[in-house]
Amino acid sequence: MKNIALALAVLAAAASSSAAWEYRGFRSGMSIDEASAASRTQGGLHPAEGIDGLYSLGPPATSRTNMSFCQGTLFALNVSLDGGVNAFAQTTKELIATHGNPVARAIHDYTDSGLLSSVSLDWMIAPGETTSASITDWERGTTINRGFSAFDALCQRN
Repeated sequence: MKNIALALAVLAAAASSSAAWEYRGFRSGMSIDEASAASRTQGGLHPAEGIDGLYSLGPPATSRTNMSFCQGTLFALNVSLDGGVNAFAQTTKELIATHGNPVARAIHDYTDSGLLSSVSLDWMIAPGETTSASITDWERGTTINRGFSAFDALCQRN
C-alpha cells in the first residue's frame, strides 16, 4: 500500500512539473490558443509586428506584459513592474522566500544609446525553467521586470 501511495505521489509531481511556472493564468507550455483564451479578460493577445512568436498582453502601446512562443508553445513571459527600487526589493524578497538564493548577473557598460546598468537575479524553478527579477537603468530611465523562461525546457535548438 505504501508503494502505491509513493508511486501516486511521484506521478502527481511529474504531472505538475509539466508547467513549472505560472503567472496570472498563464503557464509554461501553453499553446497560443490556450494563452489567447486566458488573455480574454486581460486585454487579449496582440502579435508584435515583424517579430514571429512575440505577443503583448493588451494593446502593444500600453502593454506591460510580453509573451514569447516557440513552435506554438509559451516559453517566456516578461512583466514590467511599477514601483521602482521598492518593487524590485519586494519582488526579490518574495522570490528568495519561495526559491532560495538566486544567481546574480550584473551589467555596467556603454552602448550606442549610452550607459546601461542592470542587475538580474535568476532562480531555477525546474530543470530548464527559470524565474527572474531585474532592475535596469538606461537612457530612458529605470525599469523593473519580472520574468519567466522555459527556453531550455521547451524550445528545440537546431
